[in-house]
Amino acid sequence: FLAEGQRSFVVLAAMDSEVAYAIPHDVFAAQLPKLNQTSNGERHYWHVALVPMGDGMALNLSKVKEKLDLRPYAITIATS
Repeated sequence: FLAEGQRSFVVLAAMDSEVAYAIPHDVFAAQLPKLNQTSNGERHYWHVALVPMGDGMALNLSKVKEKLDLRPYAITIATS
């Protein structure tokens, strides 16, 4: 359904963090072949893992042993 939007994002966040990452759908979708995947009948599950990178986080592209720097997609989220 994200592919149908004019501006769609996959948003990733971690507990106890003031930062989330709003990754444009087209950028995220291009990474899917690089992620490990589990297939269960008709459903597919991608293994999404974040790892530290510098002062931010990266998407671990485990299938190709690379990382996608997520710092360009960082947004500050409100804290209570």
